[in-house]
Amino acid sequence: MGLFGDLDVEAAADSAWPPNDKYHSVITDVSIKPSKKTENEPPADQKLFFLLTYTIQEGDWEGQELVERKWYPKNDEESSTADGKKATTYLKQRLRSLGVPEARMNDVDKDDLLGLHVELYEEPEGPAFNGTDDPWS
Repeated sequence: MGLFGDLDVEAAADSAWPPNDKYHSVITDVSIKPSKKTENEPPADQKLFFLLTYTIQEGDWEGQELVERKWYPKNDEESSTADGKKATTYLKQRLRSLGVPEARMNDVDKDDLLGLHVELYEEPEGPAFNGTDDPWS
């Protein structure tokens, strides 16, 4: 008998996450939080992340939450670096994929995003998130 006794590790799923497929989801939480490494630091020293929580609405994975995390440059000093510019571009891409018009991106708030219906699916370069609602029209 091995280290895990009678536990059949070999028969476990290969991933605890949904397999690459398309999932109808809803945004159920939106927040900006410090990283675990910096959460006890003074606010000026914290590294912040923009978090979107998607909850799958149907199928075998109904109720499963997936959290997307993007670095959030919190000031002009951070956003003017090469990494800060890249992070801001990633934020813009995500907001665009959720249907937020460019003219509203600086003013979007949590309530604008909560409850949006989103199709989650895998692309060669990673997960894609496309909003299926258009509350801004």
